Amino acid sequence: MFEYPEVISLILCSSLYVFLLNLTKRYKFKLPRFWLTCISALVVSEVFTVLEGVLLYELMNVLEHLSFTVACIFFFLGVLNYRGENG
Repeated sequence: MFEYPEVISLILCSSLYVFLLNLTKRYKFKLPRFWLTCISALVVSEVFTVLEGVLLYELMNVLEHLSFTVACIFFFLGVLNYRGENG
């Protein structure tokens, strides 16, 4: 069974993801690969969150947490790789 807050969260997350990708293409803003992978993994995590209510609960739950872990790892790598104004 679908949980409505999870579905709404997926819709919002996906919409913001598409908006962010359009911004990067329109304004030639280069999003670092670590950050893009992090955001993509968060969207995938939301998809697995919605799917776990419909089919294969255990597998989707593991995949949800795995993709969230991947997002956290890439966020951490992005922070380590960040170079500010001063170098």
